[in-house]
Amino acid sequence: MQCRYALTSQTESANPVTNVISLASTSRKRGVAYNVAAFVPAFSKFPKVSWAYNWADVTLDIPSSIEYGTTHLLAFNEPDLDSQANLTVAAAVAGYLEHMEPFAGKVKLGSPALKDFTSRCASCTIDFVAIHWYNGGDVMDFKDYIMQAHKVGGYRPVWVTEFRGPGLGEEEIIFLEEVLPWLDTQDYVHRYAYFMASEGSLISGGILSALGETFASFA
Repeated sequence: MQCRYALTSQTESANPVTNVISLASTSRKRGVAYNVAAFVPAFSKFPKVSWAYNWADVTLDIPSSIEYGTTHLLAFNEPDLDSQANLTVAAAVAGYLEHMEPFAGKVKLGSPALKDFTSRCASCTIDFVAIHWYNGGDVMDFKDYIMQAHKVGGYRPVWVTEFRGPGLGEEEIIFLEEVLPWLDTQDYVHRYAYFMASEGSLISGGILSALGETFASFA
């Protein structure tokens, strides 16, 4: 995928969500999921990291060196979970047609990779599907999950907009070292972002943690 900018619209649970920004004009896949914009520049010197996104409806306090615009929109955040968008399939389809479909042909549109949604949203324009992974550090299960999402999504491009390994320090680093090269070689995986640029994860003391450096640089 080659895109210079990406930015979406709204973050309330019933509306399309997530701002996406680019760190460079590039086909590189690796991105930064963040809430604190001050953490994003820590990744800017790493050529493999090319984009970033948050869950807000604006991109306040983004450094001027990072450009942003509108070429891709991400839809509902985890609509199948009570604690997130929490939408029925019918409500998600109606919301997609209302909030996302008007942008069809103007930007690329991404939907959740949920079988019921994609099958019932036959009239929706879906250019790529977005998925999350929080099922631990089994590398084969992770790969199979992404391949199945690609299939369920009608073999559309896949964005892995949130994923985490086992969350156990060195094991998390080992997990990344195994999956990052694989993600980079799957041509249908267009973008991915580890969860997330925050203290205790990719950040430690305001700079990249060992995990953060692994995510930003491991080839």
